[in-house]
Amino acid sequence: MSIYKNFIQNSDGNFKSVFLLFIFLIILIIFFSFKLYYDINFLTREDFPHKEIAIKIEIGTSASNILQLLEKEKIIASSKTAFLYLNFFKDPKKIQAGEYFFRGEAETIKSVINRIVTGDLRLETKKILVYEGEANFEIGEEISKFLENFDENIFLDLAKDKEGYLFPDTYLVSPEIYTQDLLSLFEKNFQDKTFFLKKQAESLGKNWEEIIVKASLIEKEANGSDIEIKKEISGVIENRLAKNMHLQIDAVFSYIYQRHLPKIYFIHLEVDNPYNTYKYKGLPPSPIGNPGIDSIEAAIFPNETDNFFYLTGSDGKFYFAETGGEHFENLEKI
Repeated sequence: MSIYKNFIQNSDGNFKSVFLLFIFLIILIIFFSFKLYYDINFLTREDFPHKEIAIKIEIGTSASNILQLLEKEKIIASSKTAFLYLNFFKDPKKIQAGEYFFRGEAETIKSVINRIVTGDLRLETKKILVYEGEANFEIGEEISKFLENFDENIFLDLAKDKEGYLFPDTYLVSPEIYTQDLLSLFEKNFQDKTFFLKKQAESLGKNWEEIIVKASLIEKEANGSDIEIKKEISGVIENRLAKNMHLQIDAVFSYIYQRHLPKIYFIHLEVDNPYNTYKYKGLPPSPIGNPGIDSIEAAIFPNETDNFFYLTGSDGKFYFAETGGEHFENLEKI
């Protein structure tokens, strides 16, 4: 009987201990929840320098490194708290690269995080568009119209070995950005966006430089068509290379002459230039423009096809053919 009483008493004691522990944990959770809420919504650096400062977030920088930089520069009070808020309530992958401007007033963690995930630079920005397939000379000519510190000649000189490796995209940049910084932004974006495609190409034993050359041809030839057309063009290029045929790609001539050629004439076909795919077999020595993701993917994964010819009709459609005879029939149809 005494054993039973002791068991009951011990059980009551254990229950009270567990209950008290549970209450303590609830209070602790409530306390830290309120503290986290306060830190996110109201906490600012007391020793904020009260000066204007620009913080540059590079493409590919990890979220933790970005938040540590913001804490170091006294923009946010706690990088750890900011990291929790970012991961629970936002998406770290949505952080936008760019140069963020912070005025003299202190900002809360919530407001700063909201800014970097929406790309709210608080600076006058210029939108720079690099279109798929554009060659460096076309990019330089267009950008020089918008940016004060951009030097077209310097750009072309610095980018002469980077044709094909400047990623086509929309860029929001400071109007005062310098030529070298803009070029670095294009390059870094290319490396980030094509990282896994490069790994795939290398795993298949394919030469990455040749893939980019081929992708630049596909991009120009496809003229905005979908990826299936691009893969079929890629298959035709592969077939012609395998048979040691001239590629006879018209898109190279605008690159050779460094200006847009709306129509190709026989005189163009006679130019003695290593990029002339009517005179020289194989791929050109380097890319003729900057391809997008679909064209790079098409270059890596071409269609298995029996076609050796293609042309674009006045209706914008592509006509593929296995033989020269079929190709000439297509020419007569359009």
